[in-house]
Amino acid sequence: MEPTINRRTILIIIAVLAVILIVVLGIWFFRGSSSNPNTIQGNTDNAFPSGDSRNVPVASQDNFPSDSSIGGGAPAGAATSTIIGDQAINPSSLISGQFKHIIAAPVASATIFPTSTDKIIYLDQGSGNVYQISFVGDQQKRLSLTTILDLRQTFWGGTINSPQAIIGVDSPTGLNFSTLSLHPNSSTTESSLQEFSGPTISNNYYTFTPSPDGKKVFALTRTNGGVTGVITDFNFSNPIKIIDLTFGDWQINWPNLGTITLTTKPSVLLPGSVYTLDLKTKAINRILGGINGLITTISPDTKWLIYSGLNNGRLETSLFSLNTKSSTLLPFATLANKCVWTNKSDKFYCAVPVNPPAGQYPDDWFKGLISFNDDFWQIMTASTTAKIIADPGHLGAFDASHLFLDNQNETLFFINKKDSTVWSLDVREGF
Repeated sequence: MEPTINRRTILIIIAVLAVILIVVLGIWFFRGSSSNPNTIQGNTDNAFPSGDSRNVPVASQDNFPSDSSIGGGAPAGAATSTIIGDQAINPSSLISGQFKHIIAAPVASATIFPTSTDKIIYLDQGSGNVYQISFVGDQQKRLSLTTILDLRQTFWGGTINSPQAIIGVDSPTGLNFSTLSLHPNSSTTESSLQEFSGPTISNNYYTFTPSPDGKKVFALTRTNGGVTGVITDFNFSNPIKIIDLTFGDWQINWPNLGTITLTTKPSVLLPGSVYTLDLKTKAINRILGGINGLITTISPDTKWLIYSGLNNGRLETSLFSLNTKSSTLLPFATLANKCVWTNKSDKFYCAVPVNPPAGQYPDDWFKGLISFNDDFWQIMTASTTAKIIADPGHLGAFDASHLFLDNQNETLFFINKKDSTVWSLDVREGF
């Protein structure tokens, strides 16, 4: 006689199968909903490494983790921990009142002069007036009455008491550059304010970098045979030719009095190179090359170079030693112009995008087609150790640009690219 299955047994089997199905569907749903749509997966169509850079264990040895260790994937909005030293710290605990909104109105440019101990000079975006403000955001003082509109570029020189600037203003034919300084005005109603004015620079000049002491400027000017680099004062009264170049798409920097760097204009489509120009011997030396989207930031002692570029379609950021001719991959991906050196070259700070969107880097960022939400990292040069020092958290999102430090290396200032306002971050140890 064949065994029979009663109705009760059948119901039990159906119930067990239903529970198993619910569990399987629950796991599938949880895994699918926890993936962050803003996290770029590790394929060569995207510029950034996969995952959230906050999930990277911080290197404490001489070498940073390789690119394969950059990743992770916490659910969107989940609290993640970062290893700093020997202890895990939740990023939300890193705020501690470190950030301060210094200038709430949009600025066109802001800077600190080499002799300044407590003042920032800036150009108001709306009026073009020159202002002075303290490091903590008080004692604001308007210095000029000259209205300057459509400002696009500013290169500062002079001193805190006598600022000078080369400015680029939009026009139908492109940027028009002038060299400006403060002059007494004839107004009796606003006698305390000065005119910020000066002569127009020849249209052949198109890019500039001031000397570290603010007294001179290195400029590139177009010639029939290519491009010529000259050094002059801010009045362009006596330009001295330093070098002739065969093409003109350069980004230039004057890190110390003896050296100038020249980096080809970055593009996702073209390999770039970076060179040093010795101002004493006029010798030009190639440091790196063949890197698409190359951006560089050299240390003041010219011994180290932060550079970013594309490797098989993925953005990487590295530290290059000019002495050993070797590179160390950093445990995060950012654009090198979002980094700044201390004046001792012993450390540097970087604003690092969290979950960056897909895009053509660095072109889309420069064009304003994409925006970042940054964490802030500190990297020690000699030991190549790194740590996250601040997460903006509830303060909102920062896309930091034009980073600069005070002369005591205690406060990091930056312009938030999202609204052109100025913020500060206290970077003192133990703060």
